[in-house]
Amino acid sequence: MSFLGFGKQKDSTPPSAAERYAQAGREAMELGDFVRAVEYFRTALEYAPLSRELRGELSDALLEKALASERKKAPRQNRKSAVLPEVKSEPPRARPRKRPNGPRRGEMRAAREALSRALHSPGMAAADAAEEAALTLAAAETPRPMPRRRTRRGGGMGKSSRRRMWTMGAIYGGALMILAGAAHGLISRAINDAALPEVTEVRTIPAGLASVLEEAGELLGDKQPQKAFVLLEGVLDDYPDFEKTIESAMVQALRAEGSAHLSDRDYEKAADAFERATRVQPLTTDNWIDLARALREGGRTVQASKPATAKAMLERASNAYQRALDVEAANPAALYGIAQVHLFLDERNAAVSQLKRLVAAAPDSPEARKAERDLEQLTGRRS
Repeated sequence: MSFLGFGKQKDSTPPSAAERYAQAGREAMELGDFVRAVEYFRTALEYAPLSRELRGELSDALLEKALASERKKAPRQNRKSAVLPEVKSEPPRARPRKRPNGPRRGEMRAAREALSRALHSPGMAAADAAEEAALTLAAAETPRPMPRRRTRRGGGMGKSSRRRMWTMGAIYGGALMILAGAAHGLISRAINDAALPEVTEVRTIPAGLASVLEEAGELLGDKQPQKAFVLLEGVLDDYPDFEKTIESAMVQALRAEGSAHLSDRDYEKAADAFERATRVQPLTTDNWIDLARALREGGRTVQASKPATAKAMLERASNAYQRALDVEAANPAALYGIAQVHLFLDERNAAVSQLKRLVAAAPDSPEARKAERDLEQLTGRRS
C-alpha cells in the first residue's frame, strides 16, 4: 500500500483548535476588529491555557480594545486652520439679549436645565426626575389659547386668519411630537442605565492558580508533561470556578506526553495518554483524532507479526475517528483517517466510499487533494 502514500510518509498534522482560534484572532487584529480578536484569543486559551504566546496576544488585544473605546469617548478637539495659521479668529460678538416674552421663557429654561441634570445622573431617581422635567418642558411648550378676535360682519374668519391658525397649529403640533420623542428616548436610556449595571468583562485568575499554571508551563517546556499533569490534577478540587481552565491545561499536558511517545514510536503509551485526554475533554475533536492516529500507526506496525492485535487496534482507531466525526461531522482529518484504516484492513470499497465522502464534504482541504490522488490510483479515474 505504499503506492497510496501510507508507507513511510507521515500525515501532515492538522492545526489544533487553539491554533485555529489564535490565527482567527490575529486576522481580526489586522482588520482592526479588536472585540472579536479578544473573543478568539480567549477561546484559544481555553484549549491551551499554558501558552505564554497566547497570553501575550490576548493582552495586546485587550489593550487595543481599550484604546479604541477611549478614542471613541474622547471629545473632538478644535481643529486649527492649516491654510491660514497666522490668522487668528476674532472673538464672537456678543449678541443682544432678547427681551423675555412672558413668564414661560423662564419655566422652559429651568425645565431644560433640570432635564440635563437628570440625564447625567445614574439611577432610577434620575429617571423620575428626567420624566418630570420632560413633562414640565412639554407643558411649557404648549401654546396658549389664542385670544378671540373680532370677526367680520358677515360672520366667520377671513382667509388670512384661517391660514394663520392652520400654520401655527401645524408648527406647534410638530414641535410637540419631536419633543415627546426625544424625551421618551432620554428617559428610556436613563432607566436602562439604572436597570443594567456594568458587568466586569474579565474574570481574574487567582494568584495561586496563576503560579501553578506558570509552573506547569515551565515543566512542559522542560519536556516533563507527566509532572505537569500531576501538578494540575492536584489543584483541580481547589478551584472549582476554574475547572475548565485547569482541565484544558491537563489535556495540553497529556497531549504533549502522547506526542512524545509517538516520536519514540511507543504507540501503546501514546494511545494511553491520548485516551486519558478524551476522558477529560470528550467533546474535543483533536483528542479523538490523536488517539485514532496512535492506534492506527500501532496496528499498522504489528500487522505482519501480530495480525490479531493489529486488527483490534485498527478497529479501535476506526471507532475513535467515528467519535471525532460525532463531534464534528465533516472533519477532513477524521474522514481521511477512516479511509486509511479501511485500506489497512483490505476493505477497498469502504475506503473508496470514505474518500468520496471526504472530497464532497471538504473539497478545499489538503486531505481532499490527497483523497483525489488516492481515488485516481484505486479506481483508475479521477473523482
